[in-house]
Amino acid sequence: MIVAVDWQVSPPNEHREISDSGVTRPWWERYQPVSYKLGSRSGSETEFTDMVQRCNTVGVRFFFTVLLYYVYDFTVITGCAVAPALC
Repeated sequence: MIVAVDWQVSPPNEHREISDSGVTRPWWERYQPVSYKLGSRSGSETEFTDMVQRCNTVGVRFFFTVLLYYVYDFTVITGCAVAPALC
């Protein structure tokens, strides 16, 4: 028997840090990429790899759909991978 469950992993790449209009760290900031580096408030590349490996060990498989979006000018906007102290 095959059981399929559709879970979404929030984008693990570095994203814009948003704190304006009285809103701090809204859910949608994760969808404002500034680079393709795996590093955000969700964790580092090492932590992401570890999560995938632990899930695979217990039979949970991942299928990735990669969408390459444009990114902000990261010379102006800094995210977690460049400045971890911000996260």
